Amino acid sequence: MTEPLSPAAQAVYDAYCEWADDPYYYERSGMVAALRAAAEQISSRDGAQQLLAIAAELEAANG
Repeated sequence: MTEPLSPAAQAVYDAYCEWADDPYYYERSGMVAALRAAAEQISSRDGAQQLLAIAAELEAANG
């Protein structure tokens, strides 16, 4: 069983699930790619590091 997600990662996951058109398309890999792409565009090092940390957490939870 995987560890529970952090509040930030859970919020990202929940927002994605609400947005997704197909209820079976709740794949974390898409979110991970989006977070990594967003982190590359952020000028704030702290903000980018937070996005990368969330992406890594979701990626690890995806198995």
